[in-house]
Amino acid sequence: MGEELKALVVLVAPGKRLEEGELLTYCRDRLSHHKSPRSVTLILDLGRTSMGKIDKRKLRSPWWDEAVAD
Repeated sequence: MGEELKALVVLVAPGKRLEEGELLTYCRDRLSHHKSPRSVTLILDLGRTSMGKIDKRKLRSPWWDEAVAD
């Protein structure tokens, strides 16, 4: 379907640095290949619905909107 696994990361300590390569290596060492993310994006907030669940449509929209425009 053209989709790939992407890790959206919210840093607990904002001053702390995260290297994308380190996180990808960590995941590849501990997860099977098809479960490991191919890319990492740092975000400030996951965005939750009024019920407290993560709003997956809102998280996907930046990438899905680009795909629809192409």
